[in-house]
Amino acid sequence: MHFQSPFPPLPPVPETNVCDLMFGRPDQGSATWPDYTIHIEEKTGRKRTYKELVKRIALGATALGAPVSKGGLGLSEDGDEIIGLLGR
Repeated sequence: MHFQSPFPPLPPVPETNVCDLMFGRPDQGSATWPDYTIHIEEKTGRKRTYKELVKRIALGATALGAPVSKGGLGLSEDGDEIIGLLGR
C-alpha cells in the first residue's frame, strides 16, 4: 500500500562533502569557536583538540600535494590519482 505524505516535498540537498561540513563552516574559523577536545588516545590518554586536528589535516594535505622534489607525493586535483586513507 502506498501513502502520500501530507507534507510538501523536501528541498534539494545542497552538494557538499563531509570535510566542508566538519571543517569549513564560517563559525569554526572565528576566534570565538572553542578549542574542543576532539580525540583522546585510549592507551596514553593524550588529547587532541579541534584546532590541532585541523592543523594536522592541513599538514597532511600539504604533504600529499607538495612536489616530489620537496618531499611530497606530488598529487594534484587535476590528476587522475585516487588515494584512500585507512585508519585503525
